[in-house]
Amino acid sequence: MIPQQKDRKSKFIFIYIILFILITSINNKNFLNKELFSNNLIFEVNGLSYVDNQKLKRDLININKDNIFKLDKNKLSNIINKNNLVLTFLARKNYPNKIDIEINKAKYFGKIYRNKRFYIIGSNGKLIIDDT
Repeated sequence: MIPQQKDRKSKFIFIYIILFILITSINNKNFLNKELFSNNLIFEVNGLSYVDNQKLKRDLININKDNIFKLDKNKLSNIINKNNLVLTFLARKNYPNKIDIEINKAKYFGKIYRNKRFYIIGSNGKLIIDDT
C-alpha cells in the first residue's frame, strides 16, 4: 500500500469515530427526563378482599420513601403480618418499581366472645374482629 492511502484510511476512521460520538450524545437527550429507578414504589396486593387489599396498600405507603433496592424486608414483613387475616404471603420484586404480594388468607376455625365482642379464631392463631 502506498503510505498516502494508509494515512487517508486512518483519517476516515478518526472522522467516523467523532461522528459516532456526536450522534450518540445528541440523540440521548430523551433519557435526561426519565427516571430509571424511581422512588415511588407500586404495591400490587392479591389474595384478600378489595377493601382489605386497599387497607394493606395504605399501610405499605410508609415504606414508599425508599427505593426498591433499599427496601427493608423485615419492615415489609412486619406490616403485612400485622393484618390478622394473613396466613402466609409471598412478595416479589418486579423491577424497576413494582412489588407483587400474594397473600394466603387464614381460614376461620371458630367464634368466641371476649371483652363484650365477638371474635373469629383464624388458622394462623390470631383473633379477627367479627363485624357482622
